[in-house]
Amino acid sequence: MAEQTMAPRTFRADLNCSAPDPDGKVTISDPVSNRHYLVNSATLGVLRHFDGTKDPSQVLATLTDHGLPVTETSLARMIERADGLGFFQEVQPAFAPVAAHLRGPSRRSIVFWKIAEFDPDRSVQFLRPVGRALYSRWTIGLLAAAFAGAIWVIWINAGHYVDDLAAFGLLGAWLIAYAGNVVVTLLHEYGHALAVGRYGGHVHRMGVALYLFSPAAYTDASSAWAFKHNRERIVVTLAGVYVEGWIFLLCVYCWGFDLLPGVLGTANFLMAHVLMARIVFNLNPFLRLDGYWLVSDLLHITNMRAKAFTLLLGVLIPWKYREKAGFTRSRDERTFLLTYAIASLVTLVIGLALGLMFLNQLARMVVPGYTPVVSRVVLIAIAVLILASAWRYAISLLGASYVRSGQSAKQP
Repeated sequence: MAEQTMAPRTFRADLNCSAPDPDGKVTISDPVSNRHYLVNSATLGVLRHFDGTKDPSQVLATLTDHGLPVTETSLARMIERADGLGFFQEVQPAFAPVAAHLRGPSRRSIVFWKIAEFDPDRSVQFLRPVGRALYSRWTIGLLAAAFAGAIWVIWINAGHYVDDLAAFGLLGAWLIAYAGNVVVTLLHEYGHALAVGRYGGHVHRMGVALYLFSPAAYTDASSAWAFKHNRERIVVTLAGVYVEGWIFLLCVYCWGFDLLPGVLGTANFLMAHVLMARIVFNLNPFLRLDGYWLVSDLLHITNMRAKAFTLLLGVLIPWKYREKAGFTRSRDERTFLLTYAIASLVTLVIGLALGLMFLNQLARMVVPGYTPVVSRVVLIAIAVLILASAWRYAISLLGASYVRSGQSAKQP
């Protein structure tokens, strides 16, 4: 073992560890970071041997005496992973290893404003059979067949599609579609949660927020980080879009076969377009949404956004940030992260600008006394808040530390 790995460690006493579930999994909850990690009960038993009095070689000898099949290599990997998650008192964790999904912010910002949170784990565990069925191979195959059928439905109804576009000018239909959008947002997040439960994980944090000035929700799927297979984390990542895909197909079939009367049918037509936009938006890898986590999982780059912006700041302000940029494994990875940072920054600026323009126009229509002067003052105030939030984020990156990409993918 490396010299750093050989140092004695103390498993943190403030970590909350659940009782083993029927699959032998234990949830470790960190009250400091408000994150939750799923590990085997045997792993927890090993970690509890680190009481500050024994170094890893002594712990290995104790485990061997008890007949436990732990090798020096597997113990070293377990220690490295536990170090990164901050499970030991003496070791500062790496910069927030994350799961494969958008999670609630630890503090409010102008981009993501947290409104409320709740613990959905009891309902998620109750619905685990639903999750097993929903994310089975048969159901995924059925979705593919239903999608092919939807293409046929759209093709045979192409003639009156243009006529139905008049629905975009009906306020009543938009109000119904907006209410439906709120419901879809919650179902999207429960899709992520059910995917976590499907593989034995727990979800203790779900909430609602404003993201880029639009209603949003989020799920803390951090227990998925301890899943054995990367494909399971990818299922968790895509679960919300997967659920929206089913709802989109339902809307297409209802439209194609005129199953809903009057304004409900009109609202359904609008909702199909809203769902298409939602799916594309969520798969955008340059915002911290499902597409981002998918790329992060596929490339095995943890904290991809933070690393990318650290590298970009290292180029723009080298005297402050260059020394923080030694975590890349190759020139190709460095080039990718720099390109990603620039594209993310452009996407974020465009998104904020469009959101502000929309809200400004809406305020002019519905807020009495919202004069051009008031509009300018409000926009300047929001711009100052955005710059302050960006500055605070840049300062926070100075205190971040990283492991090289791919190392934290090792399981304890």
